[in-house]
Amino acid sequence: MLGKTARDAFFSVLAMRLPCEPAAPENGVGTAATDGKRIVYSPEFIAGLSVPETIGVIAHEVMHCASMHHARMGTRAMRKWNIACDLAINGVLQQAGFALPQGGLFPGVGKY
Repeated sequence: MLGKTARDAFFSVLAMRLPCEPAAPENGVGTAATDGKRIVYSPEFIAGLSVPETIGVIAHEVMHCASMHHARMGTRAMRKWNIACDLAINGVLQQAGFALPQGGLFPGVGKY
């Protein structure tokens, strides 16, 4: 992820502080997720992505941490909270030039 732009430096520094590990099959992680301390991912999902999409997924998880989504969920329903958080960050990532995989949630696009 290290590149020559401020964008790359910002996300790289944050990403390097989060260990990445494959999710155990019984955890039900079909794509990628974070608990604020690490990034877990489905190896099958990541294997199907291009390098730019993989970088976008890492940036997506970093944004969840940077936005403190894991700490602010409170008693909210996890699925609805995650949808709201994805809607809040995916447009920002796309505008910053990150490639995100098909199926990502964006405000005003599709049904959630």
